[in-house]
Amino acid sequence: MKIDAFAHALPLAYKEAFQKKLPVDAAKMSGGDWDRNKTLMDLDHRLSIMDEFGIDMQALVTPTPAMEWFFDADTCGTLARIA
Repeated sequence: MKIDAFAHALPLAYKEAFQKKLPVDAAKMSGGDWDRNKTLMDLDHRLSIMDEFGIDMQALVTPTPAMEWFFDADTCGTLARIA
């Protein structure tokens, strides 16, 4: 069995909540490049890549930037539950 242990995924609800909570002066990189990476949100695309490389399972994590760079522990907990 092949497991991709560090696959980034971006649920739309998480993306929207993350960007909504960002301070107005935060760099737009904070999620701005997410739209360029199709595998973050397109499940069919992700599954086709997994099939192509014989990956059976992925352990999903949220993409950078890390939420703790911008938010306190309570907000991070809220965002983690959304993700």
